[in-house]
Amino acid sequence: MKVKLGTREEITVAGGRIRVRSSEYDILAVEIEGEVYAVENLCSHAGVSMHNGRLRDFTLTCPSHLAQFDVRDGAVRREPLEGDPENVCPQRVFPVTSDGELLFAEVPDGMDWKWFD
Repeated sequence: MKVKLGTREEITVAGGRIRVRSSEYDILAVEIEGEVYAVENLCSHAGVSMHNGRLRDFTLTCPSHLAQFDVRDGAVRREPLEGDPENVCPQRVFPVTSDGELLFAEVPDGMDWKWFD
């Protein structure tokens, strides 16, 4: 499934990050060094929204327990400071493609979304 993220310009104007949410998905797109990356917006540790987390270089920090993830491949860079560190797994990432000006996240059909709300 292709999820429309918007144009590169829209992401840039939004401060280098944009959240795309529907009843089916919650994705955070970030622009770093001219590239756009798409990650699941819900932290793999506790389901906290990541769109307000600190982004430095390629590392996104969860605003709740400060777990850190690489937006390029979802790898855990730091375990959460609270809670069960065994409960953290890599953050889901999605390839970003373009069709003219528009950017899309390529999300697997039938993907099981982790809704915590």
